Formats: sequence, C-alpha cells, structure tokens
Amino acid sequence: MGAKASLPYEIGEEYARNSVWKLHRGIVKANNQQVTIFVCNIKENTTDRVDYARNCLKRSKIVKHPSFVAYIECVTGPSFIFFLLIILIIFFAIAVVAKSMT
Repeated sequence: MGAKASLPYEIGEEYARNSVWKLHRGIVKANNQQVTIFVCNIKENTTDRVDYARNCLKRSKIVKHPSFVAYIECVTGPSFIFFLLIILIIFFAIAVVAKSMT
C-alpha cells in the first residue's frame, strides 16, 4: 500500500484480526510512542462492515479515560481506514476481576 510511506507512524506486525479490523503494533515516528493501529481495508469488506468500522472510529474519538485508552489520530483513504489508540488496559487484571465475579 503506497499510503504507508507517508503516514506519521510505522505499522508493525499484525497480532489480531476480526471480521472488520486488523490490529497492528505501531510506533509514532515523532516520539517513538507505542500504539495499537486498527486497519480496515475497505476493498476487502462489505458496505455494512465499512459502515461499522466508521461508526467504531467515531465512537473511539469520544472515549476518554486516561488510565485505559487514548485516541491519537485517524487517517482515511479511498481503500483504507487507519486509527491509532494507546491501549493501557492490563488484560491480566481484567481477567482476574472477571473470574472473581463468576
């Protein structure tokens, strides 16, 4: 994808995927901050899934919790949607809490 060269961050390895998103590790070039990059390839998805991805993007912009997640930025194009989040949730702690509630 030619657009990757002009992005203000580096897209690393893919580590998860679902029906809409591919999750990649990434680094912001300006400050070497580690981020999670959500990638939606518009050409590979149906119209409903692309609408879902755009809705997720819109919702992610309003999520504000400094201890868990921070929205960084979004880049869209005719064939892709990228958005960056810093995800600070410690999954082990969440799993322990969830298990203790059952």
